[in-house]
Amino acid sequence: MKWVVAVWCVVALSCGARLPPLPSQGGPAWIELSSPHFKMWTDGSPEHGRELLQQMEHFRSIIYGVAFPDLPPGGVAFVVAFVDRREAQVYTAYMTDAFSDDAVRSPIDQPTIVLPAELDAGYVAQQIAFATAHSAMRHTPWWLTTGFGMYFKTIDLDVTRGTARVGTPDYRVRRQLEHHRVLPTAKLFTCTHKTCAGDSFNYASAWALYAFLLNNHPAELRKLEHQLESQKFDAAWQTSFGDLTLDQVDKQVLDWLGSGGIAVASYKLELQQWPTQQRSLGDADVHALRALLHFYRDRDDSRHETAAAIALDPSNVLARIVESDLDKQPPAIDVAKALVAAHPDQWLAWGLLYAALKQGPDADAAHAKMCELVLQNPELLLYEKCKSASQPTPAP
Repeated sequence: MKWVVAVWCVVALSCGARLPPLPSQGGPAWIELSSPHFKMWTDGSPEHGRELLQQMEHFRSIIYGVAFPDLPPGGVAFVVAFVDRREAQVYTAYMTDAFSDDAVRSPIDQPTIVLPAELDAGYVAQQIAFATAHSAMRHTPWWLTTGFGMYFKTIDLDVTRGTARVGTPDYRVRRQLEHHRVLPTAKLFTCTHKTCAGDSFNYASAWALYAFLLNNHPAELRKLEHQLESQKFDAAWQTSFGDLTLDQVDKQVLDWLGSGGIAVASYKLELQQWPTQQRSLGDADVHALRALLHFYRDRDDSRHETAAAIALDPSNVLARIVESDLDKQPPAIDVAKALVAAHPDQWLAWGLLYAALKQGPDADAAHAKMCELVLQNPELLLYEKCKSASQPTPAP
């Protein structure tokens, strides 16, 4: 028995998640690919990276067109596209191929998507939907983010014909709903990632509630989504749905599912070729990226990678911002000044300088420059604060 276990462990370790060597040590080259709404770091091929970027832009335009047709198209999300699942699973959860994180938890204050470049199209669309929900609706509860992602996971895009179908339930959702009664709305409203993320039936219930509201109460749902840009959920729900009780919602959802009234929407699209730019990344960038991704799960590994990045490039902004979050303090003033001298177009560098200076005319100037750059990207967490700060003070 011990021999069998030992063999199993060897097989598991040889086939498990692992990181390749750095580019300078024979590992794959890393590049940055930028499009209007995504900045992607990938160690896959440039050709496949551009294809993935085009696909993501198409999915994003569909999601905005369906869910937020009257909102501006937003800014830039950060994407990490690993060459395969084996590398991605160093950072993604067990049995999960990808994840997206909102700007609140991220050291870079920006929605972040992590996935393998070979991920199936539906899961790519789902991660984009999660990131879109985080940025377009600042105060989204678990059920709404999850239902939104599960619904737009169903995008069936035909690039050749320029058509898309949205709303066909995933087979896992159908199987769950065939065997279980949907979770009551009141209970679904209390779900958090920690309490509900482990049960696939809860995902099916979140899909059912979101799809039902989109099919049967589209105006109220759209109002709710708008209210969540500035209001907490309870107030936003009351403002949007008024006298509709949660018991009434439960009955209507069950009737809707039982009647087979699920609507699948079809769209004719005018797809465009999104412009992309490319630049090479070095070992210091790879260390800094690993530091960022380890930040969520292993602070010791994050510190190790941060130190390695800074040793190679003291002016690496990503490494310095992770270091600042780990230490819970800004860098020394001379370090921060060197950052903005090396990277005058990066808002994170100016943010570190502002934090290092703390107060005074130079701090005010750094803050103003930081906000000038932040206002170029509505996805950033500081966007609304900088936007408010830039408004002229009303005359008395």
